[in-house]
Parts: sequence; structure tokens; C-alpha cells
Amino acid sequence: MTELIDSLINMAAMVICTTIAFCYAYNSHGSARRAWVLYGLFTGEYFLGDLYSALILAFYDEAPMYYIPDVAWDTSYLFIILLLLYVSERTSIKMMSWAQLLIPVFTVSWGVVFVVTHGDIIGNVISAVEMAIAMWLAGGGLELERQKLRVIRRQGASATFPTTPNRKPFYTMALVILALEYGFWISTISWMGDTFLNPYYWINFLFCISCFLMIPALKKAVGRPGE
Repeated sequence: MTELIDSLINMAAMVICTTIAFCYAYNSHGSARRAWVLYGLFTGEYFLGDLYSALILAFYDEAPMYYIPDVAWDTSYLFIILLLLYVSERTSIKMMSWAQLLIPVFTVSWGVVFVVTHGDIIGNVISAVEMAIAMWLAGGGLELERQKLRVIRRQGASATFPTTPNRKPFYTMALVILALEYGFWISTISWMGDTFLNPYYWINFLFCISCFLMIPALKKAVGRPGE
């Protein structure tokens, strides 16, 4: 029952985020519209994965085999990757910091752990590759924003760094969402039961909040609807 309630809460959050994103897309134009559509597709696809899980729990009272939801969830993170590429105008593809080299080490290491504990080699390989790409782009974008701020502070009013929207909150929230997704997976290694004391459910609550917080962060990155 706790897992079903958790799924329903997550679904409600994703529906609200998707509705807001597409409303903003409708009221925006140009590049901002495309960014909002991509975010709406991310939360919409995530909702479809949760919907399948909730239906299985409601009718069969057991956790589903996660092959079908994984297709939706993996697809949702493809939209996050596209959103990161679009907002950064592909500038975050380049390696902006040596620290980014730790990202594939992190994702591959946890991928091995998940294969050992859960099996499903193909699914875990796909997830590891997606997460590595998304975290690379978000980390590179965040470092680019830090470098931009350093130049502005150093040169002051005479700074010649290109004027761009403040994308730091967007990249930060993207990394938070990706980290919480890893929190989901890690918490399933040692399942602590169908109770709200289980960290999995609190991570899910934080994930929902982060998806809401991504909305104002994306506003700063692409501009408010109608601008």
C-alpha cells in the first residue's frame, strides 16, 4: 500500500509539472518553447512509467517486473539529455573540468554493482550510459557558468563575456534530479520494507520537489513565458 501511495504522489507531481511545462510552451516562442516541450516530455514519460507500476500494484498488489516502466523512464532521461544540449547550445559537450572524468567512473562502477545485485545487464548498461551523458552535460554546463562568473567578477563592468541567461540553477537542478535517481536505485539494493521509514520513499518525495524546482530554474535559463 505504501508503494502504491508513493507512486500516486509521484504521478500527481509529474502530471502537474507536465501541464505547467506545456502551458509555458504554449505561451512561449522560439527556443524557449522547445525547451519547455522537452521538459514536458521528460516529466510526461516519467509519468507513464509510474502509471504502469501503479496499475500493477493496484490490481495485483505486487511490485511489477520493471521492463516496461524502464522503457518509459529511460526515454524520459533521453529528453533530459536533449534539454541539456539545447539549453547549453551544445557548449557543455566539451570537457570543461578534469573532474568530469570522474563521471564515467562513477556511473560504470554503480552499473557493475546494479548488475551484480539486480541482474538485467542491458537495462543497467543503458541507464549507465544515459546517466554518464546527462551528468557530463550538466557538470560541464555548471563549470561553464562558474567560469563565466569568474570572468565577470575579475573584469567587472568591462567584462566582455557574452551576455547569456543565468543557467547555473538549471544545471544544478539537473544534477540534483540525476543524483536522486541514483538514490532510488541505491536504496533498492537493501530494501527496507513497505514503510515510510524506507529511504526510497523520502528520496521520491525529494525527487518530486526537485522536478517542481526545475521549473523556475528553467525559466531563468530560457526566459519567462511570453518573453
